Amino acid sequence: HVVVSQTFKSYEELAFASMAMDRAPDNLRRHAILTSLCKLCLPSWGKKRTNTQLKESNIDAIWTLIRIIHTHYEDIFDEWHPILSTLDQLSSISMSSKKLPDTYANS
Repeated sequence: HVVVSQTFKSYEELAFASMAMDRAPDNLRRHAILTSLCKLCLPSWGKKRTNTQLKESNIDAIWTLIRIIHTHYEDIFDEWHPILSTLDQLSSISMSSKKLPDTYANS
């Protein structure tokens, strides 16, 4: 898990650096980093499969994406489409955990 967390920390640092260096709407570095991170948030990018479960690495990617969005929302331009698409796909994945109340089951 240490390698995965360091990888996502690097994603975050790369995103911050690319946004600080070039705030232009057509920043290809920012686009590549955020699009790649969006793909890592989902167990199967672009495919709506039943019985899909999030892995710990998916959760780490989601947290990283949320931190980037929270701190740099003004510097995100065309990347909103893959970000919102990712969040939409995440909303259709059912979650189960012993830590969640029964009301969350199969919702």
